[in-house]
Amino acid sequence: MPRTIIDLHLHSTHSDGKLTLQQIVKKLALAGIDFASLTDHDSTAGSKEFAVLAGKAGIKTVSGVEISADQEGIGLHILGFGINTKHAKLVDLFKKQAAERKKSFIKTVDLFQKAGFIIDRHKFNKLKNVKTIAKPHIFELIYETAANRVLLSRKFLFRDGEKPMSKFIQKFMSYPDQLGYVKKPRISCREAIRLIHASGGIAVWAHPGVEEEIKPGNLPKILKRLAAYGLDGLEAFSSAHTKRQMKYFYKLAGRFRLLVTMGSDDHGGTRIGEPKINYKYHKEALASLLSKINPEK
Repeated sequence: MPRTIIDLHLHSTHSDGKLTLQQIVKKLALAGIDFASLTDHDSTAGSKEFAVLAGKAGIKTVSGVEISADQEGIGLHILGFGINTKHAKLVDLFKKQAAERKKSFIKTVDLFQKAGFIIDRHKFNKLKNVKTIAKPHIFELIYETAANRVLLSRKFLFRDGEKPMSKFIQKFMSYPDQLGYVKKPRISCREAIRLIHASGGIAVWAHPGVEEEIKPGNLPKILKRLAAYGLDGLEAFSSAHTKRQMKYFYKLAGRFRLLVTMGSDDHGGTRIGEPKINYKYHKEALASLLSKINPEK
């Protein structure tokens, strides 16, 4: 049996990714990925084309999405695999989420402008037409202007260094008391899981180690609650996790009898093929996944 390497967490220009579907497939092929899922934020607009392009490259796929949800005031991301991308209630949810994202985008940009940042109106108007607008788009709008980078450094003591986008979002747009924070309505994790199941898919908690609001000791409690809602799996292996975290989440998934998935959470082509882990985990994850759903033809 041939070795199959998987990546079940990818973003394209249909949400906040920088790569087109064609570029993603090319990167997957170069990285030796044999099985993948496109999981754009609150959107399945690229799913059908991705499956076709990947298939031509010899890569098997499963439909996917990443839903922004809320668990007792904490924003979590729930991945849905094997979903019916035309399911009426899912389509309706994504339309509502897109509308809320656009409102939030306009409010957030206004906050940055009032704080003294220069807004390129041409880029701003162009971004307003993006169907699934997200925080990385706001980062680019602000950060690509040289004067704004100077302001960030002098007034806000922002040092870009490694991963400036992640640091920017964490510093300015993640919590209520921050300069660019705008609270937007989110469905509950319970409802997200229910909708994924209703559309024929399975629900997986994405990168559980990234939410700073969750203290290590509270994570098992939240996972227990999600499992009670019907959560099917945990993305134990993620490029966002340390090796220690991956080992911990793998054991935690076993404790709650959840299937394990892995994904790069790639947004720009730099993470595809990560994390680098033993092949046995790929084999195990794929077998568990295929026992629950069928790959796309």
